[in-house]
Amino acid sequence: MNDLIGIHAYDNSIVEVPLFTLLQWRSALKLEAVGLRHSRGSVATHVRRFLKVPKSQARTWNAQALCTYLQRCIDDIDEQLGVK
Repeated sequence: MNDLIGIHAYDNSIVEVPLFTLLQWRSALKLEAVGLRHSRGSVATHVRRFLKVPKSQARTWNAQALCTYLQRCIDDIDEQLGVK
């Protein structure tokens, strides 16, 4: 099942990402926020690149901030689907 979810990027454009990937990113960012790193590098850097966040904003869009943003997106999806 490859359900694509549209979320807002930094420049207010809509980017599509599979729901499963969104959930993976959130979990990996939670771990990265407490100090663990992925073997392929920083998940936060990957997500920032995907969301088109400028390098000048990288400090404010750290792993914790990205995790919070993705959690709000997931909560919004759950609300729309009537989950919870």
